Amino acid sequence: MILDLARVDAIGGSGLGLLVFLHAWARAHGIELKLMSLNRQVRELLDLTNLSSVFEIPSSENPVLSHPLAAPAAAAVYRSPE
Repeated sequence: MILDLARVDAIGGSGLGLLVFLHAWARAHGIELKLMSLNRQVRELLDLTNLSSVFEIPSSENPVLSHPLAAPAAAAVYRSPE
């Protein structure tokens, strides 16, 4: 599962808690969770809280399509509503 955070300007404590919960839930269900399109402020917060070592944050702009098992027709990225 890939979370596109392109429209996220900042994350508070509740948001961090939700990301950690989602990571644990996904892992318990055998789902790989990745974060993409982090802005500088969000990335710095994840680095400061050491959560950047917990989450996979691909450097590629399109980690789904670059995955060796991904087929273009099966690629889906969840984008949060505006």
